[in-house]
Amino acid sequence: MKRFLFALALACLLVLLLPLPALAVPSYDQAVDKLFEKGYPQRIEEYLTSLGTSPLGYRAAGTTSEHQGALYIAETLRAIGLRHVRLEPVPIDAWEPRGASVTIGDREMVAAQLVDCPGTPPEGITGELVYVPDFGSAAAFDASPDVTDKIVMIDNPLDSWWWQLPFAEAYFRGAKAVIVAGYKDAAGYGAGEDTLFCFQASFDSKFIPVVWVTWRDGQWIQEQLAAGEPVGATVKNDFKITRAADGGTGYNVIGVYPGKKRNGEKVLVSAHHDAWFQGALDDTGACANAITMAKAMRISGYKPQRDVVFLFTTGEEYGLADSWYGWLVGAWWAASHTHKDWAGKVVGQLNIELMAMKDAPLSMGAVPEWKAWLEDMATQNPELLPNSYALRAKPISTWNDQWPFTAEGISSVVFAADTAPYHPNYYHTPYDSVDLMDWEYLAQINKFIFRCEQQLDRGLLPHRLGGLADSLAATVSVSQLVADGADPDVAARLGDAVADFQSASGAYDATRDSIPASRFGAVNEAVVGIAKELNSNLTQSSAWDATVYPHEQVMWDLEYLNAALAALDQTEPDSATALEALVGVGMTWYGINFSHETYTWELSRHMPDHPVLCWAEGRLAPFLDVMPQYYQIEAEQYAAATDGLTAMRAAQVTELNMRLADMADVLEGVTPQIETLL
Repeated sequence: MKRFLFALALACLLVLLLPLPALAVPSYDQAVDKLFEKGYPQRIEEYLTSLGTSPLGYRAAGTTSEHQGALYIAETLRAIGLRHVRLEPVPIDAWEPRGASVTIGDREMVAAQLVDCPGTPPEGITGELVYVPDFGSAAAFDASPDVTDKIVMIDNPLDSWWWQLPFAEAYFRGAKAVIVAGYKDAAGYGAGEDTLFCFQASFDSKFIPVVWVTWRDGQWIQEQLAAGEPVGATVKNDFKITRAADGGTGYNVIGVYPGKKRNGEKVLVSAHHDAWFQGALDDTGACANAITMAKAMRISGYKPQRDVVFLFTTGEEYGLADSWYGWLVGAWWAASHTHKDWAGKVVGQLNIELMAMKDAPLSMGAVPEWKAWLEDMATQNPELLPNSYALRAKPISTWNDQWPFTAEGISSVVFAADTAPYHPNYYHTPYDSVDLMDWEYLAQINKFIFRCEQQLDRGLLPHRLGGLADSLAATVSVSQLVADGADPDVAARLGDAVADFQSASGAYDATRDSIPASRFGAVNEAVVGIAKELNSNLTQSSAWDATVYPHEQVMWDLEYLNAALAALDQTEPDSATALEALVGVGMTWYGINFSHETYTWELSRHMPDHPVLCWAEGRLAPFLDVMPQYYQIEAEQYAAATDGLTAMRAAQVTELNMRLADMADVLEGVTPQIETLL
């Protein structure tokens, strides 16, 4: 009997020592499928969307609900087994909404709250109501009854201009509060009859309260006004704000899936965890997908070479008050403060947004050096992109977290999956709910992004420097720059630098496939360094928040100034052509539609001396005010207008020459580095 037991024990030990069957460790795709089947990302989504600080939700940066979400994400990452999991504080003007309403007679209407607007006393603000048409333009205010000490109602203006302009117009004209009524035919945001909408108002917290009511409520209010009798309204806007200076804090959450190398190289996977209302797609679905990626990597035993850093940012929607540039604050703080050392070490950022709507193509917005790679990835993985894909024609956007990282020098792409109806009907509304999620599609996107992560971890990095070179070259014409007023020698120097950069980049792209594996490490390190120099020095924002190269906005403004001066420099000045040209300078279009007081207030928030420029600091061209000359031309004071525009043009030429020289310096510095890779 003892012999039998000994033999049995020995047999059991041998079985235990045998290799586990291959199926015991699932592949990454199998792990993803199992997690979705068991409802893992669904539970993450359900919990995060349940958080809110008002009856309507809201997970705004720095609030108790945002803190709850950050803690939950951190706990989940720890449970997965990620290392160095922590909450990283970000200074935030924490805006905690508690509810808003508009009351007329015995009808109380629920209102949405807009951040960056003052609150009201507990009893609210009461006054006579005045409807101002034409989305609150200065001309509409001029044609309306006096709004002094009254409450103004305007229709949702966001298809025409950003709403801080009519809000400021109402304030400067003495109004007590503003009610924005939804516009059901809106093409951009907040459409629908019963839609409440929220956004960063980009207003001034010292001005007047603003709330949003639905189109249906707005129509009812107009019916009361149409009766001809004065209509009184009470606006309530209740919230708590803790300024960053007083300790207001939001939290980025970070966790590291460690790689084999210990050289500091990283792949960054990011999403933002703050949200308006429930924010199921924007951006909770992305958070759930990124966390699920980390979980599937762990289950499948994925062993990357580089660390994979998972970053969940706060303050993407809003982070700092009294600033036009008060969004992307968590990403900006991480990129330029907490982790400024990442540039040159992070080989790329995979930023996830708006996940994932049924029938939506996968949209990818990438730096130019990644577009060819992502096109290849999409064509090689059609089974993961059942709704096709779209590579954005425009450069990276200032409206998502990739921008601050790219501006610090990190190549990036943003992934999103939403259809055309999303932005007018669901974006930043209570209708951005879990019901919109297509879980099967989200799993497919998860697998596609993981394949992109693998490509950034294996072999030669996918940067095609010729893509960036061609993108830049398309904006540089030496003859046009000289015609605009640039110094011919400076323009020619940049032209030569661009041509040399194009030649070296094209040669690198043509030979990269023949680079031996033994050189991959050195080449990758050099390419990341080159991308850092190029992206950090060449990423700027236009007057309208588009990503541009440093010379472009200055060049465009010069071309419009030149056209205006040419129209005035005639025997009979062509005032119509001159005025039309000036409308193209910077944000002059705002100056045409609003009072000069409102316009100069708006301009002041884009100036280098503004205290809260955040991610745009040092990345803006001069914002020109040509409205005094515009008025002079209208008054036929052509000589005075010509003098003013001529002086402005001279300053712009100096600015352009400086920028062209700086760009030439950058290109002349990186081109020899590229040539050493050949």
